[in-house]
Amino acid sequence: MTRRTVAPVVRSSTARNSSVLAAGALASRIAGWARITVLIAVFGASGTLDPFLAAFRIPDIVFALVAAGSIATVLVPQLSSLLEQGEQRRAQRLLGSVFVSMLLLLALFSVVVVFGANALSGLLVGGLPTAQQREVADLSVILLVATIALALSAICTSAAAARSRFGVTAITGLVYSVGTIAGALIGGREAGGYGPAIGTAAGAIAVLFIAATVLVRSNLRPARPNFRDPLLREALRSLLPRVGSVVLVQLLLAYLIALAGSTGPGAITIWSYAFTLLQVPLALVTSSIGIAILPKVAAQAARGNLAAVRTLATSSIGAVIWMMAPIATLGALFSYDAVRLVVGGNIDDLAAVATADLLRLLLIGLVAHGVISVVVRLFYGLRDTVRPTLAEIGGNLVIFTLATLWLPFAGVTGIAVSLPLGTWIEAAVLLTLLIAHKQVLNAATVVGTTLFALLAALLSAGLAAAITLPLLEGARLSGVLPGAAVAALGTTVGLAAYIALTILARRREALPLLRRIALLAPKGIRPFLLRAEGTV
Repeated sequence: MTRRTVAPVVRSSTARNSSVLAAGALASRIAGWARITVLIAVFGASGTLDPFLAAFRIPDIVFALVAAGSIATVLVPQLSSLLEQGEQRRAQRLLGSVFVSMLLLLALFSVVVVFGANALSGLLVGGLPTAQQREVADLSVILLVATIALALSAICTSAAAARSRFGVTAITGLVYSVGTIAGALIGGREAGGYGPAIGTAAGAIAVLFIAATVLVRSNLRPARPNFRDPLLREALRSLLPRVGSVVLVQLLLAYLIALAGSTGPGAITIWSYAFTLLQVPLALVTSSIGIAILPKVAAQAARGNLAAVRTLATSSIGAVIWMMAPIATLGALFSYDAVRLVVGGNIDDLAAVATADLLRLLLIGLVAHGVISVVVRLFYGLRDTVRPTLAEIGGNLVIFTLATLWLPFAGVTGIAVSLPLGTWIEAAVLLTLLIAHKQVLNAATVVGTTLFALLAALLSAGLAAAITLPLLEGARLSGVLPGAAVAALGTTVGLAAYIALTILARRREALPLLRRIALLAPKGIRPFLLRAEGTV
């Protein structure tokens, strides 16, 4: 075997930052689990919560229009490059310019939402009854407060990310979810969606307070704006295509929710629960890796070190594919038990089955979602927002077309099937573009990693099914916890088999994880765990 020489790149800090973000994401998802459990316990799945869940669409579109969700993709590379070049004062003034621009845009769109909420509600969620449309309009105005707070906090966390500080980013979801939970519990069923809406706004304000406090105490606090800085104009030009694609995504999500709402009461709630569960592994793994590598890719690209960028691209994409594949197969196998564990006994079995069925279909696209999350950040680190935007538009058009065609025949199931298909198409296009772009990625490496991960994940899930399915039906009849225990056993067996296949195949994608396991393992098995070390 020959040893492969790779470009030098600091991996420990990337792993550390990913770990911080993953820990924060884990805490956030635990809070998110509690959030779902509380909402179901208070409101059930009868449709009472449909207006609250639908009301997010209007403020989410505003969030997209002001580029709050995209600001980090442009601002982090710019700030990282300026700090790398020793231009801290310019970085501070650029940050100030972005803050003022964001405030002006938020003020403009807030006026539109406040005075046009009823019309926008009828346009976006016209499938709901008239009374619920009015409730959506009221809740949208309340949730707009959360949007404003989160948009401003996005700038604060971008400044922290440019300095490879991710603590605030890690706790954002936790604080946000706590606000929603508190609002739902305090308001109760009598307050309807108004309780969790007010709590959500309060949680977002708390996030802004924390992020702003950290920013003010840092050495990158905003300075007097300089609207003549060419970097500001470059940032705006880079954001325009991204804003367009994000707005398109939000319109698509609003359209999918409207389609779900037209199929009957409670459909929006069931769809939202399944979609939320899909986000758990994405937040824990892919988002953490993507956020952590963005400033590093930007810094290496600013130095012209494309070899280091290739190393980061290969390792991060390979790791995401390797980690997402078994989660998708085992998650699909035990989706019913996962749903029952999250919602407890707060919804009837038919609703739990419907949610699990939707989740199973959505998990088909999990690997593709993960790839997209990382690849788009690689493009952003290279200061390219056009290619990922075009790929995203194409994928969304596929989802829109398929969901529209299949809804009359398959209902919400048709919507759920359209999403992973469009996502896989988008992921394939993005990978093709990245491979063609400065040869940042090797096609054979990606194909080999994907084929191995999918095959090994299917074999591992098959083993888990063979061992646990004879026990599962009886355990489910005994209650939620016995069923979850058997599902946990099957998941453990499946993951162990997957890791064993990875080691036997000498796959390098798992080395970061296996190195950590080896530190805790007996010395005798360490060579076996690390047998992929030094392979080509």
